Amino acid sequence: MNPRIVKIVPYFGKLPSFWPIYAKSLSFNKQFIDLLFITDIDLPVDLPDNMRVIKMTLSQFFDLAETKTGLKIPEEARYAYKLCDFKPLFGYIFEEEIKEYPFWAFGDIDLIYGNLGRYLKPHITNNYDIITFIEAIVCAPFTILKNTKEIRELFKQSPDLPEIFVSKKYLHFDEAGKKSINLLAGDTIQEAIAKKSLEIFFALHLLFTWPRQKKS
Repeated sequence: MNPRIVKIVPYFGKLPSFWPIYAKSLSFNKQFIDLLFITDIDLPVDLPDNMRVIKMTLSQFFDLAETKTGLKIPEEARYAYKLCDFKPLFGYIFEEEIKEYPFWAFGDIDLIYGNLGRYLKPHITNNYDIITFIEAIVCAPFTILKNTKEIRELFKQSPDLPEIFVSKKYLHFDEAGKKSINLLAGDTIQEAIAKKSLEIFFALHLLFTWPRQKKS
């Protein structure tokens, strides 16, 4: 099996100042991961070879999410940071765009990749359903998921979906908030694994963070 990953990132407005660093680390991993970048930004011409762009506005993204889920998303919930609550749905919303990949991922671009193939390939080939990087919760900056119907539709296990979509607040559905644990249909991920018979690997040793600088 070719353990190739496609990471889905909707991003609107303007590129951050650290974009060239992220893009360079992405290009170093072109044998292992592709980036599906959904954006309204006029991008530079020197993009990594392993990056595919879909031009779309933020409003069009929410229209598409409504069409796919059948749930109404009000105007007050249609803002950029609210996209974080939709991360667990990206594989479902863009399932036609990722059907050739055995794995998909959601996450952020304020990070730098090391040698992903070297460190992640052994775990992906162990047939895990989900690989994430924080203990006991889903890691919003980078989580890898098997591209199967069951995994793409895990978010449907949450009884709180209508509330999450209509709320004007970011409810951390993608991570460790009260609602996000329902992504795996249980009070904790461990309980959800038992219910859904999922294999999850917490790759704690593969994520390094740097301290935030104090504001002067």
